[in-house]
Amino acid sequence: MSRPAGQAELVVADWMVTSLRLEHDGQQAPSLVEWRDPASARPTLANSILAGRGLDSIVTAAEWSEMQSWQSTTCEGAFLKDARNGELVKLMERVAPK
Repeated sequence: MSRPAGQAELVVADWMVTSLRLEHDGQQAPSLVEWRDPASARPTLANSILAGRGLDSIVTAAEWSEMQSWQSTTCEGAFLKDARNGELVKLMERVAPK
């Protein structure tokens, strides 16, 4: 059984999920510093929370399911499917509703 994620882990997981989604859609992802900076002109955690997304629900179940269906021929899909990234993917799963 996995232990509950701390707030810092959730922030990093949110940033990773958001970055993968943006990159997959052809948009430049924010750096982790930009993600945490509410004054940034880039997508931020604060803006996501204001839009109704929480630390533990940055993506919907449908969005996470779509991400898992990405082909491994894309950089983002390959990242999600590579067994070496298993722990990171598990962390990202914590911010996707079941």
